[in-house]
Amino acid sequence: MYDFSYPTPHPTSNLEEAEMTQLRKRAMWIVAIWTVVAAGFLASFFLYGGVETFADDKARVLQGAIFLAGGVFGTPIMLFLTRAHPGTEHMVCDERDDRLARKANLIGLTAVALYVFLVCISLWETYREPGAVPVGWMWFLAYSTMIFVHLSTAITQLILDLGNFGDAES
Repeated sequence: MYDFSYPTPHPTSNLEEAEMTQLRKRAMWIVAIWTVVAAGFLASFFLYGGVETFADDKARVLQGAIFLAGGVFGTPIMLFLTRAHPGTEHMVCDERDDRLARKANLIGLTAVALYVFLVCISLWETYREPGAVPVGWMWFLAYSTMIFVHLSTAITQLILDLGNFGDAES
């Protein structure tokens, strides 16, 4: 499924020498945006009572939703602001970026599927004896999956782009 052979380094794999591509700039912004979202959500989820009281505390549910909305609305705004503007020099975007984005999306999707699977199995094993999972964990799974989708793909793009992985083929 994946080819993990070590290809020859791409000439722009050195961060100091590399030209900022649109893909890299956007991935860096997505990591920044969704890291703030993750920190805010995790703080609102685990502080002031944790999982047992999260679903019943409407203020904490609202806080989590506000942080998530910040990421949901912040991402397209960032994409709009980092687009190519008419009359200006276009940011670098080539076939390598297209291949890299496709590979990062595939790896990110696999990571998210594995994350959801592991969280669900962990919850099953932890709460099998009592017979019921606290509903707060369902909120956690929903919100954290949304966060993890964005972070896993953007971080994978940065790793592939800056990590001497050639032209991201295969």
